[in-house]
Amino acid sequence: PALRAAFFGAGDPGAGAALEINDLFYVRYDADTEGAQRQLEAHRDGSLLSFSIAMSSPGDFAGGGTRFIGAGRVLRPEAAGDLVAHSGKVLHAGEAVTAGGRGIPVGFVA
Repeated sequence: PALRAAFFGAGDPGAGAALEINDLFYVRYDADTEGAQRQLEAHRDGSLLSFSIAMSSPGDFAGGGTRFIGAGRVLRPEAAGDLVAHSGKVLHAGEAVTAGGRGIPVGFVA
């Protein structure tokens, strides 16, 4: 209900739609291991809504976050458990982790 209310007003066509997670996976960005994934290039997810949850404390890594290309902003977690949710159609990227490691579950909602 909270995601639906955040993204759909009462008069929007999707306001009464049932939302379901259609994919959920774990991503680890690691600056300390050679050959490990440190970032993710700009992309669109193709989902109605996308979300990620910070599993690592911000003190465990440097850099990182979700860059929203059109807005020119990077959202970085302030604490483990912080959630970033956005339209899957928005162009975004995973900012490079420059030290330590950052783990996030990522989900796509349809």
